[in-house]
Amino acid sequence: MKIKIYHNNLAEQNSYILIERNKACVIDPGFNGEAIANDLDDHGWELDTVLLTHGHYDHIRDIQYLAKTRSFLVVIHRLDKAFLSDDKLNYSQAFGAAFHLPESLLIKTLEDGERIAFAGHEIRLHHTPGHTSGSACYQMEQALFTGDTLFADSVGRTDLATGNTRELYQSLRYLRDHFSREIRIYPGHGNTALLKDLINHHPFLMNGR
Repeated sequence: MKIKIYHNNLAEQNSYILIERNKACVIDPGFNGEAIANDLDDHGWELDTVLLTHGHYDHIRDIQYLAKTRSFLVVIHRLDKAFLSDDKLNYSQAFGAAFHLPESLLIKTLEDGERIAFAGHEIRLHHTPGHTSGSACYQMEQALFTGDTLFADSVGRTDLATGNTRELYQSLRYLRDHFSREIRIYPGHGNTALLKDLINHHPFLMNGR
């Protein structure tokens, strides 16, 4: 399994693409749709699924771009599905824009612990509310895509719609205590890191003790 990282300087946001046997799964296309589409075309990769860690505009915007020439499954936690059709919830208004979910796309909602198959692998959703009520992390083997729940040096804000600080701290304790120290986090913003390298110095993980 190959993992490629895309970074957009405008929103300081990360997108990820998983590649297996010419099948592609994108996590949080954000503002990186053009670069992702170019790679899909150049390498002949088939976009199978888009996973969303939550419903904010800086993570979902370029679903619109990718859907211009492709059809794919969109996966999101049930509690954030409403963000895909509400510009106040998804915060697109802060960018002076609007989000229009292409009608051609199939939306699949998942609950905590449910899995989705991708190219012979299973990807598990872990519900980690706090940044939004439906924020989630996706685990595939020793990779954990944490969205805006956990960054290498901070955490996502909780002052936007459906955010909840108490729930975020509960989610952080879950991440700290549930996973192997060898798992690598791939956050929605900033650098990747091994969980073991964060445990003893990350201020928000330490505060949960």
